Amino acid sequence: MLWINFIFLILIVIGQAQFRGCDWIQQPIDIPSSPGERIYFNSFETSADTIGWNGWMEFRREAPPIGGQQSVYISGGCIYPHAYINLPAENYDRLLILRCWGKNLEIGGLVELRLNPEVSIWPSPHVSISVNDTLWKFYQSDTLHCPANIPLQLSMSAGGIVPSTMLVDLIEIIRVK
Repeated sequence: MLWINFIFLILIVIGQAQFRGCDWIQQPIDIPSSPGERIYFNSFETSADTIGWNGWMEFRREAPPIGGQQSVYISGGCIYPHAYINLPAENYDRLLILRCWGKNLEIGGLVELRLNPEVSIWPSPHVSISVNDTLWKFYQSDTLHCPANIPLQLSMSAGGIVPSTMLVDLIEIIRVK
C-alpha cells in the first residue's frame, strides 16, 4: 500500500510540472518597444531576403514565436565573418541599436554591427550580440555611434577555432531617436 501512495505522489508532482510548463509557454513574450526608426529589417523568409549578403547561410524551417516560417542558419569555423552585408552611409551622424532573435545550436555565435572596416579606423567600432541560449531569445545590443558618411557592415558568425552553428531571425537595426 505504501508503494501505491508513493507512485501516486510521483504522478501528482509530474502532473504539476507538466502544467506549469504549459503555463510558462503561454505567457506573453515581452519585447521592448522600438526606441526609434527602423533602418534595416530582415526575417529571412525568401531567397530575395539574401540579396546583398555575402558568405554562407541557409534557410531553416524554424523560427522564433513571433517570426515567420524560417530563420537563417549560420555555421562556420575560423574564417570570419561567415555572412555579412554592407549597408550604405548616411550624410548625418546616427546612434544605432542592433536587435534580433537567436538560438544557439552548438557553442554559440555573434551578430555584429560595425562601421565598415574597409573605410573606418581599425579596429572598427562595433556592437555585438552573443547568441548563447539554446532556446529562441530576443537580443538587443548597446548603442553604436555611426559618424556621417561612414557605411556599416552587419555580420553573423558562429564558432571560431571550433565550428559552431546558430539560428538568427527578425534582425533589425534601429536609429535611436
